[in-house]
Amino acid sequence: KSEQKLWRAVVVNAVEDCMIQQSDRKSSLIKINAHNWILSNNKNFHLVCHWGSLDPDVVEESYKRALSSKKLYFTNVSTIFLSAFV
Repeated sequence: KSEQKLWRAVVVNAVEDCMIQQSDRKSSLIKINAHNWILSNNKNFHLVCHWGSLDPDVVEESYKRALSSKKLYFTNVSTIFLSAFV
């Protein structure tokens, strides 16, 4: 149970990082890394979700819905950093 909480906290932390509103370089890079981790469909993301008893597809779809509904967004400056690192 406590390990499950730990891994869920990792996913929650990534989502919280995506909610950063500051647009300085450091904050933008943290946000972009978390965004890419959630959407990358990589093994580490799937493992962390599995260890936290979360469905990675549900987490990713929920994240995408938050983006499309503008609950999560990137500032113009963050978008510049995003385009530089994609």
